[in-house]
Amino acid sequence: MHTFKIILKSILKSKMSLLIPGILILITTIILFINMFESGQTKEALLAQQEERMVPLDFVISQFYAKESDVGLTEMDEEVRTNLETQFDLVSSMYRKLEENNMDISSEIIRYVNEYETYDRYEGYIQIESMDQLAVQKEKAEIINAHGIEYIEEEMPYNSSLFALQIMNLFLNPITLLFLLLIVNFKFTSDQRNKIFEWMQLNSVSKKNISFSFLGAFVLTTIMYALIIMVVSLLPMIITGNFQTIHYPVELFTNDGTSFIAAWKLLLYIPIGWMVFAIMILYINVIFIKITQSASFAFILSVLIMGSLYIVNYNFGLQIWNPIHLLINYEIDLFVQYAFVDFLIIILILTAIIQILGFFLLKLNFSFQIKYNNNFRQSLYKPSRHFKLLSFEALRKKRNHTLSLSVAIVSILALAYYFNIDQEYHEIPEIYHEALTDYRDELIRNGAAQETLLLESELSLENAKNSGAEDSTIEEIEDATNLYSQMVDDTAYYIDEINALLENIGSADFNEEYRALFETIREDYGGYEIADETGPSVSDLSTDEMNEYFEENQIEPRPIGDTQISNFGNPNKNTEFFASADSDLHIAFYENNRDISNDTMFTVQKFFQHHIPLLLTILFVLIIWSSFSDVYKPNGVYDFIFTKPFTERMVLFSKWCFNLLSTYILLLIGAIILIAISAALGGIGSLNYPIVIYEHESLYATSTEYSTYAPLDEVFYRLDTISTVLMEASVILFLVVFFTASLHAVIGRFSKHHYVTSLVTLAVIAIGYASTLFYTEASWMWLNPFIYFDVWDVADGWQSIVVNDPRVNFANGAIILTILSVVLLIIGLISNRKRAM
Repeated sequence: MHTFKIILKSILKSKMSLLIPGILILITTIILFINMFESGQTKEALLAQQEERMVPLDFVISQFYAKESDVGLTEMDEEVRTNLETQFDLVSSMYRKLEENNMDISSEIIRYVNEYETYDRYEGYIQIESMDQLAVQKEKAEIINAHGIEYIEEEMPYNSSLFALQIMNLFLNPITLLFLLLIVNFKFTSDQRNKIFEWMQLNSVSKKNISFSFLGAFVLTTIMYALIIMVVSLLPMIITGNFQTIHYPVELFTNDGTSFIAAWKLLLYIPIGWMVFAIMILYINVIFIKITQSASFAFILSVLIMGSLYIVNYNFGLQIWNPIHLLINYEIDLFVQYAFVDFLIIILILTAIIQILGFFLLKLNFSFQIKYNNNFRQSLYKPSRHFKLLSFEALRKKRNHTLSLSVAIVSILALAYYFNIDQEYHEIPEIYHEALTDYRDELIRNGAAQETLLLESELSLENAKNSGAEDSTIEEIEDATNLYSQMVDDTAYYIDEINALLENIGSADFNEEYRALFETIREDYGGYEIADETGPSVSDLSTDEMNEYFEENQIEPRPIGDTQISNFGNPNKNTEFFASADSDLHIAFYENNRDISNDTMFTVQKFFQHHIPLLLTILFVLIIWSSFSDVYKPNGVYDFIFTKPFTERMVLFSKWCFNLLSTYILLLIGAIILIAISAALGGIGSLNYPIVIYEHESLYATSTEYSTYAPLDEVFYRLDTISTVLMEASVILFLVVFFTASLHAVIGRFSKHHYVTSLVTLAVIAIGYASTLFYTEASWMWLNPFIYFDVWDVADGWQSIVVNDPRVNFANGAIILTILSVVLLIIGLISNRKRAM
């Protein structure tokens, strides 16, 4: 017990233990205030929903009154009109309540759905809403009404159970567990290096006692961490008196449709599941440390076990014995079927078995020590013969642990990034369901408008005939009526087809049926972009070319959609167009057709598109890079170095080389991990998968025969292989790091402090990059090196479209970055500055 107290005390007194709670509280407070000031999105969505309902209801009711004044109403017509008026009154009541910030509308929703169900049973009238969606809304409203609560903010919660869930998902996930393992192994390595364990053994403490005390201290610390997260996340809800929101229904998707689960079940499951899995993996990690006598090797083995459990889940789905579901709680069956209690019991039994086996392993003196060369471990530092200064810089970073920390961060981020990609891939059925539902609802709204136009046209036709209008006028009205009738029939057909697809999600032939349906829709409606007499868009033309390319090269298209989404149809790229109020249908098309996969080629493509390498480079500037300013301040290390036959420029150049090479190597490590895990779980993918390359309209005269002009978007484009684009993006990234290292060198030459050098470097990058956003039309923009920091957009030509300048391209970017990097490096090396003594 005394040994346990010593180890626990050393953990709790460490800077990390004092810093972590403060960071958790700070981040939670920031999220709380952000959500508080941005709150109201759910209310706005409900208001918009009621507005959308009132417009067709009001129009259809007015048409009934018009029909009554012209030809009169049947008894059924009067019943339907009364029903619609009741619906309108309920919708108006909900709208008024929401405007008054009263979210207690569950009873009105239930009554509204009941009235619409009655209306839907009448045949021959306009379909205004989707019965499937109304059934989901009614189920949710009934749960809310049964517990005497009201609708709460769902998107940006700050004082309810949903805020607690948001915080728990942020801090209790696989990434935080990996960092916990990293801290455990770092603590072991530090205590081992500081001879703490040897001191304990000299005081008659056995190795077994040390192992159990070390494990027990971190188990208790893990429990304390989870409890802190629970308290911090639940505190706003308790203080504001909203404890009853623990019954609020959380929407979950299954292949059978949408289900709801009370928030309190998740609030219990997430922390308990995380704690149980964390304790299990900590126990295994300590056993590996005992066996291998290497914290690094134990960390790798522990991560491999977690990865193996994930792979088993990936291939075989829910397994009641697989503890990975404690950590990755997307297995909805555990909630819907109320099986999570039984699952926890089984996992606790499994944990107990592992602890018993571990007890005997820790009790034994058996260990498998990795063989090291004793001379290597005990001898003094011997630098490389030809790279003495470079190896010296590496040794400095190794001894202060920044090198190992950087490797660990890169490894964890690479694993986390692929986990995110793979999670989205596994959520394809949910994405399909949401995309199809959104598109069907949009069709229903369009269909309601078309049916009202048809009804109006039929009344006009009847009035024209009764008033003895000219034959030409009657014929014109008949043509319009037939057109509206055909539109209504087509829309109804596609609504039925989408409903059939929704019931078929998860089947083997679903993807093929999905593509076939949307190919027909695309042919009928001409794509998702605005129809224009000038001609087709990049999306329309490239889709046809890609389909031919897939057939010729026998390449399997990525799962979702039939249409190739160009950047003009991507709301993340063409923000100006998608900011318009009439872009809902276009967004629905984007969601129906965006690329989703988990193979290597797709993962690396997204890795570049999300700027992860650039963000990692910025991180390396802060934690691992060595600055020129270190040389010019009083420093005994460099005083000693300059007594040797090394010139000042040799030292500075070695620092620049270390920054450059360390970044390249760390990025390569991250890429290797990402490629390895994505290839193992998702396959490599096709190296010849087609990617759209954009070319500026002004290149018309020099455009190759392989380029195609898209009149609607006013650009040329061509198809190239993903391997080629990845290669060009890698070259640009290589030169961006080269440029950043040279910029860092120049600033360090004139700065007195290391961290000032790093922060000023990042500030210059931020200002330079901001200039590319605010001065996109500037004629000199192609000379701005920061325009090439969007490496993927440069490689696929999109950046030239954004700045409206064909000179922003791969070749010019490579030349400009190279020249500026060399010039900055030379300036940094030749500038005269005296060292402070």
